[in-house]
Amino acid sequence: MLDRVKFFRRRQYVLGPEHLDYEGWKQLKINEKFLLTIHPDLTTTIVENGNNRAVLLGYAIDPFNPKLNDLEILQRFVTGSISLYNVICGLEKLSGRFVLIVKCSEGMWLFPDANALRQTIFCFNAILQNGRAKTNAFFN
Repeated sequence: MLDRVKFFRRRQYVLGPEHLDYEGWKQLKINEKFLLTIHPDLTTTIVENGNNRAVLLGYAIDPFNPKLNDLEILQRFVTGSISLYNVICGLEKLSGRFVLIVKCSEGMWLFPDANALRQTIFCFNAILQNGRAKTNAFFN
């Protein structure tokens, strides 16, 4: 018999104004406006340093330091001076299949891996009904 939790929208996530009530999915609050609902099979790594937070959905590889794990890679995004420029410079060395969410005093940013293998679809003016967005615009 098919495992409903394991195979329902496998390794996907939803970032929005509310959590979706999917059985077995993880829930994470990014800030007051953005809440994550994450499939249980999607690797999630979180690092916090004061008010700074980095969330990695998926996996990242640093080809210049292949022994680093996701946690060690992620720590560079929450320590020291955090700016959009510094985050982008840190990302240019990475490969993998991930979405990186960085939150700091300057704002919150979401970045896919270089090939956007872990896709992000932006939806504005949406009304969620039973976990489906009814909207005027989708951006991919």
